[in-house]
Amino acid sequence: MGAPLLEVKDLKVEFKRPGGVVHAVNGVNFVLEAGQSLGIVGESGSGKSVTMLSLLGLIGRTGRVVGGSAMFNGVDLVKMAPRELQDVRGRDIAVIFQDPMTSLNPIMKIGAQITESMRMRKIYSAAEAKERAIELLDRVGIPQPAKRLNDYPYQFSGGMRQRVMIALALALKPKLLIADEPTTALDVTVQAQVLDLLESLQDETGMAMIIITHDLGVATNYCDNLAVMYAGEIVEMTSVDRLVEHTSHPYALGLLNSTMEIGHGKTAIQPIPGNPPSALKVHKACPFAPRCRFKSSVCQERKPELATVEPNHLVACFHADTVVKAAQQGDDAAAEVMLNVAQPIHA
Repeated sequence: MGAPLLEVKDLKVEFKRPGGVVHAVNGVNFVLEAGQSLGIVGESGSGKSVTMLSLLGLIGRTGRVVGGSAMFNGVDLVKMAPRELQDVRGRDIAVIFQDPMTSLNPIMKIGAQITESMRMRKIYSAAEAKERAIELLDRVGIPQPAKRLNDYPYQFSGGMRQRVMIALALALKPKLLIADEPTTALDVTVQAQVLDLLESLQDETGMAMIIITHDLGVATNYCDNLAVMYAGEIVEMTSVDRLVEHTSHPYALGLLNSTMEIGHGKTAIQPIPGNPPSALKVHKACPFAPRCRFKSSVCQERKPELATVEPNHLVACFHADTVVKAAQQGDDAAAEVMLNVAQPIHA
């Protein structure tokens, strides 16, 4: 088996602020194979977007990568010069940003925005670029694509603007597509249409995809694997099926318990108590411990490492075995399990 498409090791990202240094990403590790889809989930501020944008040099002048590597097709993105990264962006790695209205140029016609990267890189002639743009708009479901090339972003609905963003991202046939909260501000029906479109485009092109989202339902329905982030770290990573059936981190369990599913009935939603910790501090102990119902003294003394509990299942928790039992036994049995927290599995 060859090298993975993207391998991130011990990535650390900081931002300088007047109040101190913000430790946004604290040693993230993951592997993405060609053609795979990875969902990165977590609360706002957990480091999801920063992790991916830092690989492409899109975190601004106050942000910097202070450690780690990101091997993409055998080349370390972290060590690339800005001009080299500019060549990678759009061509090999494309991004769909959260808000298409602010991502698209409001005074530039849609056709010009889609063809810009093709013309700048001299991959297509002007006529070929226009045909490619029409083809892309048609593929993403824009009616009368040839006519709509001459329209401005304000002439499209929110869902249609997101489709335009997808067309723009696919213009140069990237190997990896990063979708950063691709359904923000869209109604539920349009969300499903956009996500179904991304899934079908991935199947057609064979590209890998990373979906960044705070919505666990989106990630479980449209991704192969999941990485759950908290306080700038990945705390659980495995396949979608295994995470749902063998949830092993208290934060991941909290996300599942606070998600409403069809047929949920009168079962009470269980929100996660408390708030995320400050990113101005370097955490010496488990950052989730103050909000965790499974914590013990060891959790407040040192930080658990992301360790393998089963093949293709990594968890950063001293009490992963107990969390699995509580998740599988249900809420009633969980109360008793919590009163008798097991000894740490790798204390």
